[in-house]
Amino acid sequence: MVLHHLKVAVRNLLKYKLQTLISVLNIAIGIVTLAFVHAALSKMTFPSIYSQPYADRTYSVGLEPVGGYVAKVDSTGRRVPPPSFSRDILRALKCDGGLKSVERMAVPNGTAYSSILEFRLGDSVVRKMSMSFTLTDPGYFNLLGIRSAVTGHTIGRLKPGEAIISRKLASIMFGDVDPRGAVHTKTTALLPVPLTIVDVFEDVSEFDRPLYNTYLYVCLGEMEGESCGAVDGVGGDLFYAPWLTTVLRREGCTESQLLQELNARLEPFGLTATLESAVNQADIRLIVSVQMLVHLIGALILIAAVIGFLRMEVQLFWMRRREVSLRITHGAKRWQLFRLLFAEVLMVTGMAVAVAMSMGSWVERFFHSHFERLISDTSVSLQNLAYYSFCIGVVLLLLCGIVIWVALGRISKAGQGLAVHMRGSHTHLFRNVMLGLQMAISIIFVCGSLTVGRWSGLLMKHHNLPDDLEPYKESLFLRLNEVNVHSLPLLKKEIAELPGLEKMMVHEMGWYQITDIQNNREVLEALGGQSYFQYLVVPDTSVVDFYRLRVNWLHRPTGSGAYLLLNDSLYRKFRRMGVATSDALRVSTWGFPEQAYPIAGTIPGIPYEVQETSIMVHPDAELIATDFVLVPKTGKYRQLLSQTESAIRRVEPSVVQKMATNFHENHDLVPLIENFCIVGWILAGISILICVMSIYSTIALDTRSRRKEVAIRKVCGAKSRDIYRLFGRVYLLLVLLSLFIALPVAVLFHRFLFSESVTGFQVGAVSPLISCIGGSLIVIVLIAAIVLWNIRSTMRTNPSEIIAKE
Repeated sequence: MVLHHLKVAVRNLLKYKLQTLISVLNIAIGIVTLAFVHAALSKMTFPSIYSQPYADRTYSVGLEPVGGYVAKVDSTGRRVPPPSFSRDILRALKCDGGLKSVERMAVPNGTAYSSILEFRLGDSVVRKMSMSFTLTDPGYFNLLGIRSAVTGHTIGRLKPGEAIISRKLASIMFGDVDPRGAVHTKTTALLPVPLTIVDVFEDVSEFDRPLYNTYLYVCLGEMEGESCGAVDGVGGDLFYAPWLTTVLRREGCTESQLLQELNARLEPFGLTATLESAVNQADIRLIVSVQMLVHLIGALILIAAVIGFLRMEVQLFWMRRREVSLRITHGAKRWQLFRLLFAEVLMVTGMAVAVAMSMGSWVERFFHSHFERLISDTSVSLQNLAYYSFCIGVVLLLLCGIVIWVALGRISKAGQGLAVHMRGSHTHLFRNVMLGLQMAISIIFVCGSLTVGRWSGLLMKHHNLPDDLEPYKESLFLRLNEVNVHSLPLLKKEIAELPGLEKMMVHEMGWYQITDIQNNREVLEALGGQSYFQYLVVPDTSVVDFYRLRVNWLHRPTGSGAYLLLNDSLYRKFRRMGVATSDALRVSTWGFPEQAYPIAGTIPGIPYEVQETSIMVHPDAELIATDFVLVPKTGKYRQLLSQTESAIRRVEPSVVQKMATNFHENHDLVPLIENFCIVGWILAGISILICVMSIYSTIALDTRSRRKEVAIRKVCGAKSRDIYRLFGRVYLLLVLLSLFIALPVAVLFHRFLFSESVTGFQVGAVSPLISCIGGSLIVIVLIAAIVLWNIRSTMRTNPSEIIAKE
């Protein structure tokens, strides 16, 4: 019997080859899309503390002055930082056996420091890398419940000199080598003791604040202990300035008791405590909402594909009403009919899953080869697409089976009057409703993609990006900060002589402090307390030519001295406030002595820079620079990239990360916006493809099942326009209903994407009409073209042959 069902299924699938192929491709694409978004969100998990049994008793303790924090700058005009947990405050909280209402307390520093660290493991493994590290309380990781990636157990208390590293960072630095036991022996004021990596922790969630997967965590003992001494010339309060402390409230004590006890200890410092649950409910809601939204977006494409498939099966089932009626007449039961229909669903779904698994493996390889930087710099992950595709296929098969079983319940009750019962299906209510939903989904995705395109264009403009990005995409950004200072001149010389190099330019970014406004309280308040501004230090104006900046010269420099090219808006702002009236600024900056630099001219916004970045032209820039832009000769980009990395490896073989990167991709946010836009268009294209194929399949089956009706109408004198109106009325109504559903959703998405909370700046009035009208017209034109094509093909047939066959 099983073999019989399989034979019937194969015959029916081969009879409608095009519809079968469309169903397989639609479902496969839908499965891969859902698997993709699920894999991309696999790292977006709840914070570790959320899974601990004492999560509801864990708090983040903040500080604020009695009466509230109001002042922004002090009497000298300097910014007043918010209060933090100094050594004295921590000792006051821990004295006399600590707080009676606190079971455990940990002080995460949270302040990151960047340094070049070299680890040695045994006699042969040496790894050198510029990385961020931060000091951590010995028991902080244990309190949060973060587990070891090696043992699976919760990480215990750390001892002074012990460090832990994330699984992600360990794979970057050591590859497949177990990093435990690796030692960093060089000591500095920041790291006064040798470091030993003792464990690898599981990659933490993006919401495990202030923890990051790209940081090394070092323990120097208790935060208030002398082992965490002040850096030379820097006060301990400035160096160790954690803004929050994590406490675990003792069972049997209330939150108000904890707050009272904290305030009693903080009173001598003029401070009060604030309590916030360590499980931030806003974060939890954000995680849930984002997961639901993104999964819904991915699921919509699969839903559209499944709707098309089930709609086709119902339509084919109606066309086989005589066969089904005969089977029921001869005693076929509900479960026997179910096996008959389920065999076809099983074969189509099985083929779709096989195609989806192959597509998933290809997408995974493509993603890792083309978006390597995005994966290494973020928590984005894309693995196991084939496995996810298989699991989704199994769930989909079960759902299809349930739908068929429910539908057969009504059919089985019809008994021998099945043919009469099914003739009432000429209204095609189910088919039309499902088709309308598919159209609505396609309109939503196309309108959404147009919205994403406008949004990305707005952000590109905000980043001062020019229309022509090719010169930047064909250039390299080189950072030599990990190269030994004694080897740096030799390496610079080798790179400057590479055969594929056209030009090598200094591109060192820094911050200067304007001495003229440090004590000017009025100006500082107008600038929000900001006295530091970003600049590019260069030895000449070659970078100006590279960025194609138009310089508005105030007075051209005549000698070899240093001068400033100030950002236009910053210059106007200073002039309004009475600063730089003599076209000179007294600034202090790292690497150069404090002095007054003449403002030789002004420049517009520098590409890729959002801030009011200026340029300092200084003849000594080459001496301190470690960042460069490499412009290759025409067609020599890949050759120059390979030559540069080879030169670096000859000089510094222990360096782990690539020092030469694509200049365009080095600015993380811009490629991320571009990739987001590309993904939006891909999803829109997939949605349109599924919609087009499904509509084509539906109309092809519809016109085929109504060939006799069309032939009779044609014999009776009906013209092509009459047949167009006959079919067009139905599809016009479906389009109008789908627009009624899709457009409000598209408008809501537009408002969300252009909100200040998403863009980071006030956008202004951007109307959704262009996106909505454009997306709707695209889908409507495609649907109209498909309808006209199918009806035109039907009208070409000889009506006498159709009537004779029927």
